[in-house]
Amino acid sequence: HSLRLKTDGCDYTVNHQSEATTPTTSQIVSKGQAVVETAKLSTTLPPMTSSQVQLRGTQTFPVDVVWTSSDDPQASALAGLQATTRIGWDQARVVGVQVGKADVPVTIDGGQLSTAAEIPVSGGMLRWGIASDLTADELVLVQQPMTVLENVAITPEMSKGWLKFVTPLVAEATSVDGRLSLTLSEANLIPTNPRKQTVVGRLVMHSAEVGPGPLSNKVIGFVRQIDAIRKQDFTQQIGNQAVWLRMPEQAIDFQMIEGRVIHRNLNVRIGDVTLTTAGSVDVSGQMDLLGSMPIPDDWIEKSPWLASLRGQSLQIPVRGSLTAPQLDGSIIQQLGRQT
Repeated sequence: HSLRLKTDGCDYTVNHQSEATTPTTSQIVSKGQAVVETAKLSTTLPPMTSSQVQLRGTQTFPVDVVWTSSDDPQASALAGLQATTRIGWDQARVVGVQVGKADVPVTIDGGQLSTAAEIPVSGGMLRWGIASDLTADELVLVQQPMTVLENVAITPEMSKGWLKFVTPLVAEATSVDGRLSLTLSEANLIPTNPRKQTVVGRLVMHSAEVGPGPLSNKVIGFVRQIDAIRKQDFTQQIGNQAVWLRMPEQAIDFQMIEGRVIHRNLNVRIGDVTLTTAGSVDVSGQMDLLGSMPIPDDWIEKSPWLASLRGQSLQIPVRGSLTAPQLDGSIIQQLGRQT
């Protein structure tokens, strides 16, 4: 008769099982199938992971398992596990990318899990190659070095998720239009404790336009104030009309360590001004950034009193959180005094 194991989101039926023993070991071989409700399964993931992975659809997969006991009393029970199965979905959203129907192999060899995929998405490609030692005390997903996102469309879900930590100027943006690629040179992901994970990579923005968001609004308002001081025209509207940041094609190096995502050389254009940011964002959303804005030569030619700033950059510290950013306004007061 068949053995049935049921958990929330997964119904596993063993159709065939055999057992063999020797004086020192025993081996169990089973073949069966699992019916997986992927939407339920994705809700059982830790919060930081479930926010990046949403699955839909009910799928049935074969599951073949061989387990061999060990005569080493110190060995993990999972060290003797061999298994092959598949995981799939009808629809999914992974790291903010909409993914169609897919079916991905999963293997376990001596307690070592591995899974790899390459899936066309939104005009580009989503890839992963993940390994994990199931015998370890803590689950660590090790992503092998590769371009995991290649030329995919930027979505609002990205700017509300992982992308806001790497490029904080897009955080919570209501609209983003552009494409990106993401290459990881190192990624040790710890779903239960993101503060312990390490990620090193390079984000390529294939040009993008970023609509209103908490930090982009503050930065645009700040640049407009400086422009008003330069023109000595305080009647111009520093109003609420939507202005978009432009991000030219660029590569942004980043790393995540001890719960902070550190980036360098993020460039945006606001009208005739270029702003470069560097700094870090904590997984809690707290920021410690420095913006640098070179004074355009055109400004100095039109406003001779700025001549002493030729070739210099205004430094703009940014603190607070991604949803409630605070820009240091002392540079505006200094400029106001110079006029």
